[in-house]
Amino acid sequence: MVRALLLAASAVLITACEPRTSTSVTLTAEPVVLFPDDPSRTQIGALRYTGGLVLTSNHGRFGGWSAMEVNDDATRLLAISDNASWMTASLSFEDDGQLSGLSDITLAPMLDGQGRALHGEAADAEGLAPLGDGAYAVSFERQHRIERFEIDADWSGIET
Repeated sequence: MVRALLLAASAVLITACEPRTSTSVTLTAEPVVLFPDDPSRTQIGALRYTGGLVLTSNHGRFGGWSAMEVNDDATRLLAISDNASWMTASLSFEDDGQLSGLSDITLAPMLDGQGRALHGEAADAEGLAPLGDGAYAVSFERQHRIERFEIDADWSGIET
């Protein structure tokens, strides 16, 4: 449920550049209420909304997030962008379980088989699917294909 809420509520700016190393990032996270006319309302049928965030950063590689994966205990997320960047972050929650922010944010470029950052039309990553044991399938637009990335079960393999 947290995964779906993050996907639905995260709005970011699209920017692009081609750095080849991972970097820590500072961002702002503004909460998004489910019903602006009734911010205290958090239920839709049997579902409880645990929060959403609008994320912004001045970092040149930040933005255009196309797909996100949340780990099993909902403490970390992995995302991919339209400019072939990975993002990992820790999720923060209030005592009542409401999503409150991200920390330990790392951005890194997706690398080809020769260790070069993907760029141009080859960089438009769109879909993310776990394959198990730290492997992920990533689908791409413009140059249509699916590529396999080995990034380790803890996602540390995105760091170069």
